[in-house]
Amino acid sequence: MTKTTSGKKLQLEKFFYRSLTQDMVMVPSLLLRHYQEIGLSKEEFITLLSAISVIPKGKEYFTLNELAIFINTEQNKLADIIKSLSEKGFISKVKNQLVIDAYSIEGLYDKLFEVWVYVQACPTKTTKPQTASKKATKKELGQIYTLFEGELGRPLSPTEGEKITFWLVSEGWDPLMVKEALTRAVIHGTSNLVYIDRILERWRKEGIRELSQLSAETAKPAKQGAKKTKKTPKVMCSDTNYENVFNRN
Repeated sequence: MTKTTSGKKLQLEKFFYRSLTQDMVMVPSLLLRHYQEIGLSKEEFITLLSAISVIPKGKEYFTLNELAIFINTEQNKLADIIKSLSEKGFISKVKNQLVIDAYSIEGLYDKLFEVWVYVQACPTKTTKPQTASKKATKKELGQIYTLFEGELGRPLSPTEGEKITFWLVSEGWDPLMVKEALTRAVIHGTSNLVYIDRILERWRKEGIRELSQLSAETAKPAKQGAKKTKKTPKVMCSDTNYENVFNRN
């Protein structure tokens, strides 16, 4: 190889490296590490990566035509994947008369935010052995988030998401107990998280951590009915008036 040829090859390689670094897509590492845990198949994962790649700068959506050209796949197969991603809440159709078949990926970022909150509250590495009380899984967290969003009639705010994660991860509440607290609050006409927090706090003070304990505590007044001189503690039952228990105005 002559010196001239070698020099041209070196220049070409430099141009290649420069082009490579300039033509890069920012992919969240959370998505790379946890895409299966948030319910994405490999095909859906690749499709979302491709969608991120084709979104123009300054825009918040991609079109099916742009995506089809980029990944070079059959229209029918792509339509099925898009439908699945939409049903799972990762993408949503943009209501804009100026564009046809445009989709936003805000849903993906909402789900990644839930994963981020979980990771912050529950580090993967620990020097202590696992205790008997297990922490809520990411799947259980997602189910509780969905349950609360259904009762509230809207997506959770970041603060609300952090609060629910705090109950399930930091305080170690069983998801069934949080669900029960929400159910009892709704029975009394509210789904306010402060209200539910007070229910959980009351249970914590009384040493109630499982649903079976609630059933046992509910049965106590009937057994102790003959002892009128002894005060029975206030027990959280389905017909309990929480307004009186918490002395709320």
